[in-house]
Amino acid sequence: MPPINKQTKQNEEADFGADWVWWIGSDDKGWVAFAVQAKKYSTKNDTYNSLAHKVKGVSQSDILEIYADSIQAVPIYALYNYVLRKNFRPGIAGLRFNYSENMYGVTLASLNVVKEAMNTRGCRNFKFINNKVSTITLPDLIRETEAYLANYANSKNKSKLFEAYPTVHTDILTNEPIKTKIFVVSSREEEVEIQVYAKRQLIINIDNDG
Repeated sequence: MPPINKQTKQNEEADFGADWVWWIGSDDKGWVAFAVQAKKYSTKNDTYNSLAHKVKGVSQSDILEIYADSIQAVPIYALYNYVLRKNFRPGIAGLRFNYSENMYGVTLASLNVVKEAMNTRGCRNFKFINNKVSTITLPDLIRETEAYLANYANSKNKSKLFEAYPTVHTDILTNEPIKTKIFVVSSREEEVEIQVYAKRQLIINIDNDG
């Protein structure tokens, strides 16, 4: 079954919780949901410039976390990379050593890794985030999700995905908006209401017979 892409109507994109929700699995094995925020790497300053982006004064990472929790999804970042050779000098760990440079076009990092990068001076760059063992490539994501679902079914050798044990859904949820109130602390505690949802959904069926 080819991936299915469902896009939110353009007039509904004022506030959102993620750029994507990816559903990986099958009706037989179950589905794991990933709330995905996309970020582009800038070769000009070797930085993911918009990691600290805010919506109505609220950190986008907080919105992603709240949205992911509301639909029982794993919050992750899809990093769109244009990789320079200087980033591949000997010693870089994390991603699989046998991968060629073209495998790094899109890498996936956990929300915790991105928050660490945001909160550590000089760490919003390719080498810091992609040096983490939990940062993986797109092919890895599909393989590791499939392995997670297989282990979940037989209740043995439980593995983690992005430092968590994700919920396995029996059905794919619809992409209806979920209204959430977020409390922001700045000079004073302020309540901000944001309607959060994903812009698009991607469905990847791993069942060969699907």
